Amino acid sequence: MTTDVNDFKCLRCMACCRTSGYVYLTEGEAGAIAAYLGIEISFFLNYYCDIIRPRFALKSFKNDACIFLTDYGCLIYDVRPRQCRTFPLQWRTKDAETYCNALRKRSR
Repeated sequence: MTTDVNDFKCLRCMACCRTSGYVYLTEGEAGAIAAYLGIEISFFLNYYCDIIRPRFALKSFKNDACIFLTDYGCLIYDVRPRQCRTFPLQWRTKDAETYCNALRKRSR
């Protein structure tokens, strides 16, 4: 399901960053994030990623929050993965409207 770009405004509630699931990395994203953080790509992959065969995915904390989520927002927002950038405009989970404040607001 897609949402019209003109119809959606992210409220930056960060609920999607606290939801269980995987944030898969596409080609080049690991290198871009590592460079942004000023670390070697091998360190980034070993410390911040899990291998969900055959791809890499960002690690999550035990409470399902993304490893890059802080009290102030996303630590890597400027270089966040495509999966994060396109939610919920190009894809969404089946229960996204239950946790995404902007989708709930739009549905009223």
